[in-house]
Amino acid sequence: MLGMTDVHDLPLHTAVDHYLVALRVEGAAPTTIETYRSVLASYLRWATADAAPTLVDFTLLQVRAYVAHLMGEHVRFAHHHNVRAGGRLSDYTINLHGRVLRTFAAWLDREEYTEEHVLARFKPLRPKTKPIEPLTPDEFKGLVAALTGPASLRARGRAMLYLLFDTGIRASELADIRLSDLDLEAGILRVRGKGSQRQRVKWRTVGMGVRAQRAVQQYAFRHRPPAIPVSEDRVFLTRHGRRMSRNTVHRFVKRLGRLAGVERAHPHLFRHSTGVAFLRSGGSESVLQRILGHASREMVEHYMHLADTDVTQLHRRHSPLDHL
Repeated sequence: MLGMTDVHDLPLHTAVDHYLVALRVEGAAPTTIETYRSVLASYLRWATADAAPTLVDFTLLQVRAYVAHLMGEHVRFAHHHNVRAGGRLSDYTINLHGRVLRTFAAWLDREEYTEEHVLARFKPLRPKTKPIEPLTPDEFKGLVAALTGPASLRARGRAMLYLLFDTGIRASELADIRLSDLDLEAGILRVRGKGSQRQRVKWRTVGMGVRAQRAVQQYAFRHRPPAIPVSEDRVFLTRHGRRMSRNTVHRFVKRLGRLAGVERAHPHLFRHSTGVAFLRSGGSESVLQRILGHASREMVEHYMHLADTDVTQLHRRHSPLDHL
């Protein structure tokens, strides 16, 4: 264990750097590392407002003060989808910050940087459960109609929107689709799911409807620009031929949402909408869980509740007895 003098002297940003290196060495997924880096950088910016903190300054009291700060902070960017009424950070975002800091504290304790788990008694803010409101048919059509620019960009945008809605894949999964993952004759897409670098890739196979299949085929074979480098085989490329990132997909959907007047649009809303639409059309819960790549049934049960609510409302509206 580090001596007490070392604990007092070790800059907090150095401990954070050590933690991020450990995550990388232990095979954490790149998206996980980037999320943790962003959250910890946010905490460091707040903590260094007065003076550069050392490890001993990382306390339960300080973290609670930071969370209180987040609860009152307005987001810098109007297009940020993790906002609540009034333009403040959502409970989910604040909960994420709390969980990352608690995990960091647990690592400090486990690696004997500290004498104890300093956040053992810390409880991250519990998000209020909000009902999921899937995209309506008119909202989806509005997003498609809002596609602008040259034919190549419209074709790319249409293929992206159709795949997001038809398959429920994540933004990161959409950005990572390779040409070799497509079987357009059979209407099948192989998806690389979530997982760490050391874990075997969690493949799953999803089907594409005819409209999504045609849209992807039109973009991939008629409008996809020359790739840079030429070995790049991602399906979706920027107008300059470079691979797209998850953040690029997020920005695309948010910009389109503003143009279409669907401000709440973001990639994960398509995923929710896919789940509800699949169940409403008679799909089974177990198949949906495999399609979306959920490790547990918890999220699927949310979709089931929404689908059941929809059926109940339709029955009330079209009650056989009431229409006698």
